[in-house]
Amino acid sequence: PRAPSPEPSILPLPAPSATPSIAPSGAPSTIPSPAPSVFPSIPPSPEPTIRPTADMYERQFYMTAGTQGQGSAVMRYKVRSNDIYGESTADEGHEIPVDTVSAMGLHVRPDAGVMYFADQESRIFETDLAGRNVTTLFEYSGSPSGIDYDSDTKKLYWADYEQDTIYRGDVNGANQVALITGIEDVFDVKIHSGHRFFFSSPKLNAIYVADLDGGNAELFIRGVSSTRGIAVHANSGRIFWQTTR
Repeated sequence: PRAPSPEPSILPLPAPSATPSIAPSGAPSTIPSPAPSVFPSIPPSPEPTIRPTADMYERQFYMTAGTQGQGSAVMRYKVRSNDIYGESTADEGHEIPVDTVSAMGLHVRPDAGVMYFADQESRIFETDLAGRNVTTLFEYSGSPSGIDYDSDTKKLYWADYEQDTIYRGDVNGANQVALITGIEDVFDVKIHSGHRFFFSSPKLNAIYVADLDGGNAELFIRGVSSTRGIAVHANSGRIFWQTTR
């Protein structure tokens, strides 16, 4: 049997109910449904040693909005805050003129001046930050949802909840590969660059982790109600998640 992966430095790693069945290199992995595990105790993050200034928190954020099958939009907002612990306000949103059916996951690359987003109607798009120059990178039979970009390998990763699959592909729309299969209702995927990626299943109330090539896939945490969106802090490796309850 394969030796267990070392525990993460921030969160304890619950043992899965059975050793995941990992396919040979080059083929997607299949993971069995896990048994419930103990929800870990997460220590609070330390307060910053340097107090933030107002201009440190004048930022823009992007989001998708709409109803599946009824049209949707990519929106841009600007957030202002006088203090990290104080109240924040958002300017009136600006709709970015991209033609999508059911936009879902979104990843912004300020370094390249582009963003990638998933359309549940089987497409992955790239566009500039103003919504111009829209390019279809991938189009296939499925329902992509969460998406992320690995800055080290220059690869896109996305979850497809209809295919129960995690895919990877090049930013030019080539080399689409299935890395993980068999996770019911897989919804989001986030990269910890140079390390591993995490992915969520709201149906199984679980978050999983795997190597960047899809190997050594295993249960990370279970008991998180209807887990959908997740995020990974690059420096600390801490993972954050959003639920629907």
